[in-house]
Formats: sequence, C-alpha cells, structure tokens
Amino acid sequence: TVSTCSASGIYLFNCGSNNLSGNTVSKCGWGIFVDNHSNDNVLTNNATSDNWRGGIILSSFCNRNTLRGNIAANNLRTGITLWDDCNSNTLTGNTVRSNRDHGIWLVRSHLNQVYNNNFISNTTQAVVSQDSSGNIFSFPAPHGGNYWSNWKSPDSNDGGFVGSSYFFRRGQDDLPW
Repeated sequence: TVSTCSASGIYLFNCGSNNLSGNTVSKCGWGIFVDNHSNDNVLTNNATSDNWRGGIILSSFCNRNTLRGNIAANNLRTGITLWDDCNSNTLTGNTVRSNRDHGIWLVRSHLNQVYNNNFISNTTQAVVSQDSSGNIFSFPAPHGGNYWSNWKSPDSNDGGFVGSSYFFRRGQDDLPW
C-alpha cells in the first residue's frame, strides 16, 4: 500500500517482464507509472484511486504489457493512459470508474487491445488521439467489447451485447456489453 506521495506511488523505468500485483496506491501524483521502454510487464489486481494525475499510465515506448483486473477510480484526471508510442498492449477485465477527465486516454499509441473492461461514470469515458491507430475495443462474440455505463441501447437478441456500437472521440466499440 502506497499513500500520500508527491510523485508516482509505483514507478517502473526501462524494465521488463515484471509482475506487479495486488497493490493499492492512493493520493499520489500517478498511481502506477510504467515508463521508457518498459515492456512485457503484467499488472494485475492493483487498485489506484484519488491520485491527482491519474491511476495507471504507460508512457514512452512501453509495449506488449498486460493490464488485467485493475481498478482505477476517482482519480483527478485519467483512469488509464497510454502515452507516446505505447503499442500492442492488452487491457482486459479492468474497472475504470468516476475519473474526472477520461476513463481511458490513448495518445500516439497503436495496436492496443482494450476489451472486457468496465467504464463507469467517467466524465469522458474514452478518448483516442488522432495520431493513434489500429486500437481495438471489441472482438467478435463471445468476447465482445466493454461495458459503458452511459450506453443503454437494447440487447435486441438477448446475446449479452448491446444492439449497436458505442462511439467515442476517434474510436468505437462494435460489440459493447
């Protein structure tokens, strides 16, 4: 447990193949900051809340990381951020809730898979910058996309998925829960 710090609660810099699991970070700058060519890391079941910059960030060429089962809630800016050429990462099973700016924000990041996450009551659920490409927010059934608390279109065939796509700034989820 890390609480009340001025910088990042947990900071990985230029390192790979780490497992970061079961941590709680609150009231810091960034909750968990993965930076500068930190590749092939697995972040599972971590909780970040009430951080003034954001919950979890991957920044500067962090590739092939997996974020699974994490909670990013009540952060003053963003729940999860992928910034500056963070490519081929997988985000699944995370809960991103009540963050003030964005639930998830992808900036200059490509080919990331973001599916089976819960985006609940964020000011803006998701934003993908115009200089990002190839990011996937859903897969065909039975995997599907993500849950978006502000999307209530009916499930017309009772298949567990909303009947129409969820659109957000420069992105879409074609098979939302």
